[in-house]
Amino acid sequence: MRVLGGRTPYEVLCGAKPVACTIVEPKERPRKLDDRATMCSFVGYKHEEGGYTVWDPKRRVVVESRDRFL
Repeated sequence: MRVLGGRTPYEVLCGAKPVACTIVEPKERPRKLDDRATMCSFVGYKHEEGGYTVWDPKRRVVVESRDRFL
């Protein structure tokens, strides 16, 4: 990321920070106080089935989600 000066590609193209969002990761048996959401950055919309494409910085992957984001 040195080429971009520590900025994301979205920031370089649009001049604004990416939109923060959350996705819900289903677990087999979540406990009452377990975290159910993961903070991500909105990337775009899925074309085929509907839903969203988001960047998960913790796992460093792009995730496709059908959950609504905040």
